Amino acid sequence: MARYKKALIEAFKPHFKEHGFTKKDATWHLVGAETVHLFNIQTSQWSESYYFNVGVYFRALGPLTSPAGHHCHIQARIPDGKFHVASVKSYAELSDFEGLEFGAEERIVQLKNLIYPLAFDWFERFKDSASIKRELFQIKRPWMAVNKTVYSLLNLEFPS
Repeated sequence: MARYKKALIEAFKPHFKEHGFTKKDATWHLVGAETVHLFNIQTSQWSESYYFNVGVYFRALGPLTSPAGHHCHIQARIPDGKFHVASVKSYAELSDFEGLEFGAEERIVQLKNLIYPLAFDWFERFKDSASIKRELFQIKRPWMAVNKTVYSLLNLEFPS
C-alpha cells in the first residue's frame, strides 16, 4: 500500500511551495495572521486509493502552527461534493491506483491537475475569518466537519 504516495507528494510539492506552504511528510501548512491552512495526501489503509484533505485551524483557538488534519477546526476532502460535483466522478477514477500496472505517471499528473485548483478554490473561499463566516452563514448546514467553537468565534448560531 501507498506505492504511489511519494510520487504524488513530489507532484504537488512545487505548487504548494510556490504559494508559501511548508511541507512535513504528506502535509503542507500555510500560516496566516488568523488561520493555518492545511493540505494533506492520505492513503486508504485498505487499498491503493488516495484522498486529499484540506483544513483550517484558527490561531485564536489554539497555539499550533503545524496542526494535524484532525486538529483543524474545519476539515473537508477535495473534491467536495457540494462545490466540485462535476469533478467527483473523474476523481474517483483517478484516485484509485489499485491493480494499476502502468500509466501511473500520467494518472498522477491528471490527478494533480484536478485536485490542485480545487484545493486552492477551497482555500480562497475559506481564507480568513470574514470569508469563513460568510461561507458558513450561506450554507447553513455544512457538509464538512466544523468544530462548534468556530461558530462561537465567528459569532454565528450553531446549526441545529
